[in-house]
Amino acid sequence: MKKIALSLIFAACIAQAAEHEVKMLSWGNGEPMVFDPAVLQIAAGDTVTFIPVQPGHQVDSVVVPEGAEKMHSEIDQKYSVTLEKEGIYLYTCVPHRTMNMSGLIQIGKPINRDAVKDAIAVLESKVVMNKGRLSKYLEQLDKMNAEAPKADKANTDKAKVDTKAADKETAEQKTTTPADKAAPAGEHQH
Repeated sequence: MKKIALSLIFAACIAQAAEHEVKMLSWGNGEPMVFDPAVLQIAAGDTVTFIPVQPGHQVDSVVVPEGAEKMHSEIDQKYSVTLEKEGIYLYTCVPHRTMNMSGLIQIGKPINRDAVKDAIAVLESKVVMNKGRLSKYLEQLDKMNAEAPKADKANTDKAKVDTKAADKETAEQKTTTPADKAAPAGEHQH
């Protein structure tokens, strides 16, 4: 019985996992050497597939959360990885690292943000073009993280309003008698 319950829980987790695609481009979004999208927030268990749309690209981890496997693909090869550990994954295209072809993926809370920020400072000091790109990506993640609690609060507040409306409707139904429902407006039953 225990095995069946665990199997059902595992199956439910797998069914909820999402698939994300990141294109590896020599030119995209008006910029050279980019991952598209370059910033992702995903759930634990989601799969990210890196697609070499144009030749000469690959993906390699720079920083991963503690205990997470590092990412590594061969040049011009499609690469899929299922990410499980909470934190930020900083990755780059090694052949185009000096052009700041890098990206960020976050799962849950940014628990390793300081390590990522330090690595970004080192990477950005060595790039010959697209300076500041990774710092902008980290700012984008920070903004997304700041907005997430607001969205959660808005959803909670909406749920409270919906509950109040439902409670009011239920109260109105309880105070309405069957005679009130049957009588046309302006007439009373005797």
